[in-house]
Amino acid sequence: MVAVTGSGQTAQVGTAVPIAPSVVVRDNRGSPVPGVSVTFLIGSGGGSVSAGTVLTSPLGVATVGAWVLGGSAGPKTLIARVANIPDVTFSAIATAGSAATVTAETPANLGDIVVSAAQSAPQIPSVRVTDALGNPVAGVTVTFALGSVGSGTITGAVQITNAAGVASLASWTLPTATGLATVVAQVAGLTGITFVANMLPAAASKVVFLNALPPSAAAGTALAVSVRLQDQFSNNVNQSGVVIGFTVTGTGGTLSAASVTTVAGIAQVTWTIGTAGAQTLTITSAGLAVPPVASVVISP
Repeated sequence: MVAVTGSGQTAQVGTAVPIAPSVVVRDNRGSPVPGVSVTFLIGSGGGSVSAGTVLTSPLGVATVGAWVLGGSAGPKTLIARVANIPDVTFSAIATAGSAATVTAETPANLGDIVVSAAQSAPQIPSVRVTDALGNPVAGVTVTFALGSVGSGTITGAVQITNAAGVASLASWTLPTATGLATVVAQVAGLTGITFVANMLPAAASKVVFLNALPPSAAAGTALAVSVRLQDQFSNNVNQSGVVIGFTVTGTGGTLSAASVTTVAGIAQVTWTIGTAGAQTLTITSAGLAVPPVASVVISP
């Protein structure tokens, strides 16, 4: 028995090879033998056959109904068997099907990250593309894009999956602003994957005014003064317990308190304007940059 057709083919997983394998059975003089029962069975790699047992034709040929390759990509074999003579083995290569699923290869949630200058994401977004049977699909275009304004910057936005079905963004420089930073990986026609980093403020480094003070006010006017903590990138820092000092110089102004501790990053005091001339308010806080003095002139 020798192979006639059907060895060395390539087809997608889960599909039949285009040419059904066949064998010819001959006697010891080389003449075809009709009516011989030939059984076709899967050798390796999984799969299935239809019309797996057939009789040879008048020309001694037996052809399997169909050879459907197994669900995993890679080499496959089919065996043709007749009692008392050597088997014939057919080979084929199963290739992955079309892209059906995109999954995150690196964690999609990067967790909480404190902002800093020129900071790269701790894990660069990477995805895996597979077919409907879970086989990696090579050569698929994956497009990465910032998912929201203020999510930083990326390079290498368009990538092609490798033999393992994986595509990785070249780089993601995280923003210095707080909030959710996102990158979305997309394959045409499939649901994308969103990678998220929750950006947190750095340590408090400065004090800023929350409200603008008027350049002039009538004597006896009570001005509400609010200040808050921010980091070096001007992100609000909601830290409690930081002591903020307030001092008024000039003619007769008073404060509701000389120092206030922050609550959720904010300190508030009331400045009552004195009776004559210009007055200034000075903010102090150990180790923190403070705003310039605020001057208010008594209006007539």
